[in-house]
Amino acid sequence: MMCTDMYYVVKGKVIDGVGEGAKYVRMYHHVIENVLRISPYPGTLNIQLEYLEAKKLKELLQKHSCRYYIPPPCRSCVHAYAWKAYIKRERILVPIYIVRPAKTVHGEDVVEILSELYLRGVLGLKTGDVVEIYVTSNCVEPCI
Repeated sequence: MMCTDMYYVVKGKVIDGVGEGAKYVRMYHHVIENVLRISPYPGTLNIQLEYLEAKKLKELLQKHSCRYYIPPPCRSCVHAYAWKAYIKRERILVPIYIVRPAKTVHGEDVVEILSELYLRGVLGLKTGDVVEIYVTSNCVEPCI
């Protein structure tokens, strides 16, 4: 399997969401399957970033070559963008997508994570836990 040594790490804390991630993932399910080629877990994992980490992530995503456009599934819905990344806790590395809807209740310091897996369960996460998000410029898994 191919991997890359060229990656950036952003750290953040798991936070509770407002409970709308599941609703939107279900609403966009078919679009997400077609665009990202995954069957998403019905919900998102929310990660709170410190100011400098949020700024760093914003700059990284602007240069990221693996950005996907997620069109709205209905007339009253909005589009979103998703970026391929990886989340790590302890020794477990899981492929994810960072999702930024055109309209959100979150500020730029909150990252919504989409995955095929229930990340809280797979990674043993609870509110307040620190995770690392690995962003590569070419969608290839980081060599870690």
